[in-house]
Amino acid sequence: MKPGPAILVGNHLSLLDPVLVGLANRFRVTFFTKVEVFERIGAVFFRWTGQIPIRRGDETSTKWALTMAADSVSQGAKLSIYPEGTRSEDGVTLHRLHRRVLIPVLQSNPTVPVHAMTIAYTDRRLWRRNVEIRFSECLAIDLEESANDITQGITEALLALGGMPYEHTFSRIRTSHHESA
Repeated sequence: MKPGPAILVGNHLSLLDPVLVGLANRFRVTFFTKVEVFERIGAVFFRWTGQIPIRRGDETSTKWALTMAADSVSQGAKLSIYPEGTRSEDGVTLHRLHRRVLIPVLQSNPTVPVHAMTIAYTDRRLWRRNVEIRFSECLAIDLEESANDITQGITEALLALGGMPYEHTFSRIRTSHHESA
């Protein structure tokens, strides 16, 4: 991957995905993180690495996060987005992509290269897993197309790159006692 800003759109299988993508790049990668992790013990790590908190279903939080993402990209950062909205339930399947954050990020950064990114975990033995991270060439995104067509094109790029199964339903958002439903 070349130096300079880029938007990385990927599948989301594990809590480790954003960390591993950051480690796999020679460049700093910023990503959206649910606000609840900023309220836990890992908050220092997420603040230190410049991640962007976002609260699901909160319009003000979303607008602020989109502004922060645009600022980050304008300063040359790589921005990683997981538009499934949460991790895959089975750790393999790609689910339908949400457009609420994906499309505004693309629209506010029309000249920034967009790459599909897939993560696969294989050979699960006890605590060890092999991880494969793939990045596509720059995708041809036409912002004049409908949000549906743009999202479909990115979905097809992810499926071609990762070869994972696809389910045209939104991934179920997990909630814990720390999160509101």
